[in-house]
Amino acid sequence: ESDVNVLNIMISYSDSNDLGSTDRSLDGLRDFCKSKPKLVSWVHESGIKLVTFIISSVTHTKYNSCRFYTLRPLNDYKEDLVYRNVDPPMAFQLELPRLMNFDITRVDHPDTSIHMFYGVSKSDNKHAKDRDSRFFVRAVIRHAELFTSQKEMQVTIPQAEDVFAKALEGLEIARCDPAHTRTEHNHIFLNVLPLLDIDVEEVEAVCRRMFTRYASKCWRLRVFNVEIRVLTSRNVKASGAPFTPLRFYLFNLTGHSLHVEGYIEMNDAVQGVTKLVSIQDKKTGSLHGSLIGEAYPVMDRVHRKRIIAQTLETTYVYDFDHLFTKEVEDMWKRYSQSRLLGGFKRHKIPMKVVDRLEFVLNEETNKLETISREPGQNTIGMVAWKYTFCTPEFPKGRKVIIIANDITFLSGSFGPKEDELYAAVSEYSRVHGLPRIYLAANSGARIGIADEIRQTFKVSWVDPNDHSKGISYLYLSDDDYATLKDSVICDSSNGQHRITDIVGAVNGLGVENLMGSGKIAGETSAAYDEVVTLTYVTGRSVGIGAYLVRLGQRVIQKRTSAPIILTGNAALNKVLGRDVYVSNEQLGGVKIMHPNGVTHEVVDDDLEGVRAILTWLSFVPERKNGPMAIMEPLDPIQREVTFVPSSAAYDPRHMLAGNADGLSGLFDKGSWRESLAGGAKT
Repeated sequence: ESDVNVLNIMISYSDSNDLGSTDRSLDGLRDFCKSKPKLVSWVHESGIKLVTFIISSVTHTKYNSCRFYTLRPLNDYKEDLVYRNVDPPMAFQLELPRLMNFDITRVDHPDTSIHMFYGVSKSDNKHAKDRDSRFFVRAVIRHAELFTSQKEMQVTIPQAEDVFAKALEGLEIARCDPAHTRTEHNHIFLNVLPLLDIDVEEVEAVCRRMFTRYASKCWRLRVFNVEIRVLTSRNVKASGAPFTPLRFYLFNLTGHSLHVEGYIEMNDAVQGVTKLVSIQDKKTGSLHGSLIGEAYPVMDRVHRKRIIAQTLETTYVYDFDHLFTKEVEDMWKRYSQSRLLGGFKRHKIPMKVVDRLEFVLNEETNKLETISREPGQNTIGMVAWKYTFCTPEFPKGRKVIIIANDITFLSGSFGPKEDELYAAVSEYSRVHGLPRIYLAANSGARIGIADEIRQTFKVSWVDPNDHSKGISYLYLSDDDYATLKDSVICDSSNGQHRITDIVGAVNGLGVENLMGSGKIAGETSAAYDEVVTLTYVTGRSVGIGAYLVRLGQRVIQKRTSAPIILTGNAALNKVLGRDVYVSNEQLGGVKIMHPNGVTHEVVDDDLEGVRAILTWLSFVPERKNGPMAIMEPLDPIQREVTFVPSSAAYDPRHMLAGNADGLSGLFDKGSWRESLAGGAKT
């Protein structure tokens, strides 16, 4: 680009009332720039790409009360709204060119130091419903100091946290505007300019605490990415520079696990560019080696599937891997800390606590195979893995089979291919004696539609002039029947091709799905007899999905949006002829399934559900007929049972597990867990 220079012009009025409206000011500025030929020629010859007018009033001396209008000479001096009220010296600090993949609309914020933009991914089809829309909130922090809490011995940057809180408040207001469609992957960027004397570890800790403090609000506002840039005077990686620019990226894509990546901005002398280099040499981040000015990418296929699952109030099936990894790591932390406090040595946590291989059916041989592939590569609505969990009970690793519905694929419905994979993996768990976990989120057996027939059939009406009298039959034209005769069965005896049966061009549209449902129901029943089966209902489970839950016997159910039902409330209301049921929760929610003994345990979210799964597995041998795990106890082996039953009514659970007053029960501390707590209450 030949035009690289910027021209800033400041205009001061004696009275703030003379500033006038924004539209009138812009018209006057454009007329001024275009009315003088010598000025137009000089701007072109000088290679000026932006002309910024700073409008101020003598009565308002504060710099933040000024107005900023940026015009582009190459675009007939039209205003670039992205730069509206952006301080020219600070404009490049906001890194606005990184928004180039989106059509940007500026959104006003009460604080002029915070800049909000509503972005929609660029597309040839402006009315496409699947366009990526999100908010970008960006702020430059000019004044910042370190504050150390003497009580907690923690370093904070109060100014950064204050701006972060204001950014969230502005975002909350902006998302209420009906002009902005549902936004996902909202992004906040904070650029802290002052040089700070702070270590890399302290910067990461500050970022983590700040995000964690507002984690629930970030999730509610769909803020999945936060980017913070800090300049430290400490010499990191012996760069030799007087200061080191650090960037920390905070990702919370599932709402349960915060992932932090730290980078140093380093100049590449060979290529003449600045790149991000991971702070940790052994574990590089996802952005390692990328340019600092790279444009933000639009949502890819996996991100879109993740959004669909979250809209249905569940977790995307491949994101459960993050939850399992986080929970196993937390199990080790709790185990180690509790033993340390009890006087035992801290156990060494394995370098890799979770490993997995994905099961697929070979399309040629229909045999079960294990592969390692990226998330979202599945072509059917069922996925399965062989997990290896290195838990405190089995530090060398234990194998677990996990089968799960992908609710983003045809609503997680069961078709022939889904049934075949489910049955094959469940049989594998029986053959090898491994525990079998089922993550349920589905819509039951698939009821398909032959689109090729739907788009071509014709109707023979009883009375062509009065359609309310109904139809005589459906038929196909001669040309359509010749094309679709493999997808449909017709009676052509009367000269027309009357449709009697629809087969469909694709397998898995009709009764063949019910055949597969019977197969996997029998397989689940057999699995319960031979191995440990456990089901976690993370989303709605309908029809055959509900049967599988019940046949697996052991059930963990999420408190909301995870009913276990045979059919929906709308269908039942139609049968009954009136609105008896308001929602599916009345049919199969936790208030129904927990008291009646179907659901053994209720959890609030998917992270708690994964914790319940792993806790249940801690009571189970590694494989069928295998030895139980032996762990270091928290209680001394020689100890008294101090709880004594009284003649009055008392809670029998205190005899088993002790009570809150510190009296010990029959079982070791932390080793007893109640199941079916919702049933048999009097």
